Amino acid sequence: MKTVQIDATMLVNEMAGAVYSVLKELQVNPKTADYEDYVQNGFILLLTIGEEFKGDPLGDERYQFVAYFKRRFRWHLLDLFRLHDRQRWLMDDPSSMEGEGAVDCYEQSFVDECLERLPSELHELFLRLYWDQPTKTVLAKEFGISRKTLYQRIYAIRSALEDLR
Repeated sequence: MKTVQIDATMLVNEMAGAVYSVLKELQVNPKTADYEDYVQNGFILLLTIGEEFKGDPLGDERYQFVAYFKRRFRWHLLDLFRLHDRQRWLMDDPSSMEGEGAVDCYEQSFVDECLERLPSELHELFLRLYWDQPTKTVLAKEFGISRKTLYQRIYAIRSALEDLR
């Protein structure tokens, strides 16, 4: 196979979904402070792999390219996560060890305001939806309720918080 000259803009536009797909597979919350950095790392790696790739990443070898890129990006992110966790541990700062990172004070005040508006029985569900964004099936199992009941509670949360939009 020969190396094909690629158009960087076209490659990024065509393969952006692969970047976001890997982030979603690894359950990286888009609300975390580092999310945009991870996306940017993905695009840089995409262009690097696109230049190295033997064949046409936008042509006949598209599927092989996507599979190869996703595997490499996944391992790249896992290495970054390990490094980040190691750095937090080495700093030995108890406040840096809580959760997935420092929470923006505005975001925390928003969450607090939401909790004030919600009945107490919906607090835990709201927090799981807001911070973790698990699937509806996982939530229904965790709370021991049917999916229909879960959707009714989610609707109640949305209705209570409608004026915050």
